[in-house]
Amino acid sequence: MDHFIDSAFSKEWQVGGEPAPCRYRYKDDTHELKNHSGLLEKGTVCVHPNGDKYEVISSERFNTSTYLHTLQPLNDKPQTDWTPQR
Repeated sequence: MDHFIDSAFSKEWQVGGEPAPCRYRYKDDTHELKNHSGLLEKGTVCVHPNGDKYEVISSERFNTSTYLHTLQPLNDKPQTDWTPQR
């Protein structure tokens, strides 16, 4: 059954450097990713097929075979140093 759902609705994401079929949803200012590959560590980098990068901030079991991961956009730029010059 999972194979049929994935073939109809999922796209190939890079999850932690490995390709994985995932279903993405953006709802109520929250980025969500569903897949069948298990829980993900906080901070795992996920790359959308269009190249956008996200990191996992939480991961939980959704039902018997599906896992729900909450994402946030990856900030890979160094923080701005706002210290005033003297």
